[in-house]
Amino acid sequence: MASVRSLARSRTQRRRLGAIVPLALVVSFAVAGPIGLAGAAASPNSPGPAIPSSCTNTNPINIDGGASNGSIAAGDQTDCYTFSGTAGDRIRITVAESSGTLEAETSVADPSDTVVCAPTTDSAQTCQLASSGTHTILIRDSAGTNTGDYTVAAVGLHHACTDTNPITLGDPASTGEITDPGEVDCYTFSGTAGDRIHITVAATSGTLVASTQVDDPNDATTCGPTTNSEQTCQLAVTGTHTIVIQDDDGADTGGYTVAASALHAACTNTPEITLGDPATSGSIAAVGEADCYTFSGNNGDLIHITVAETSGTLEASTSLIDPGDSVECGPTTESEQTCQLASSGTHTILIRDS
Repeated sequence: MASVRSLARSRTQRRRLGAIVPLALVVSFAVAGPIGLAGAAASPNSPGPAIPSSCTNTNPINIDGGASNGSIAAGDQTDCYTFSGTAGDRIRITVAESSGTLEAETSVADPSDTVVCAPTTDSAQTCQLASSGTHTILIRDSAGTNTGDYTVAAVGLHHACTDTNPITLGDPASTGEITDPGEVDCYTFSGTAGDRIHITVAATSGTLVASTQVDDPNDATTCGPTTNSEQTCQLAVTGTHTIVIQDDDGADTGGYTVAASALHAACTNTPEITLGDPATSGSIAAVGEADCYTFSGNNGDLIHITVAETSGTLEASTSLIDPGDSVECGPTTESEQTCQLASSGTHTILIRDS
């Protein structure tokens, strides 16, 4: 796979705990001439002994379907939940006791009734499947004497990454290749809760049908998977995210290109602003809030933007968004910036805490 340039971010970081934070915004402009603007994989456990052939209760469970309620009513009871999985799948299983004296012990068995992920009393475990077919989650009391209620949920994680490279948001497309069946290529980038990332993955050779998803820093899928060549993903948490690319059925190979660009965050408030007017006051009143100010501009206009914090612990980050919803200038924590517009139409000044 071709290398991808590392994402560089230069920003003064401060811890901020304030809630309601006023700010002031001043915008001026000049008309310019025709100036051209330039995750660690979980290893499958060694196969263990065959599980007991009889389950007290057996129900299907939907991967990514949310938590289900269950109850161990007798000490020797074993509850079983079945799901369909493919070799290489990584399943995150969460079992939480909700009443009684139950200490839930959870294991996973493959289609041949062989334990692939050993019994554990941990509330969460990640299990990598070694074969394809119907698997079983087994839940019982660890001592075989206690009873109580519990919840159980199973979430699909991406396969273990074969190759992992950083990707720079806004850079031209990079080339990659799925050279072996089952290969999984991963690209990492740093993002903030509320960011909207536009991702384009296009197959260029072979029989590859590229399936793309975005996983958050906790290894949970935020967007996708999809075989569409383009998707826009809004991040739910802050940290290092991963774009995961693999063949749709894991059997085909081929080349592809991948690119990712940052769109602006979803606007909490969107008033209009008049260029040249006195400063307008605003306030970031909640974590993750993004205030947006719209104005009409023409290709080549020079826009001077001033954003000054007036109270609280806000460190204002300011971006200018073009009519196509792409970041044109910024983001920056500088109090002033001058931006030359590259297109005509309604532009947006976006302000949020850095």
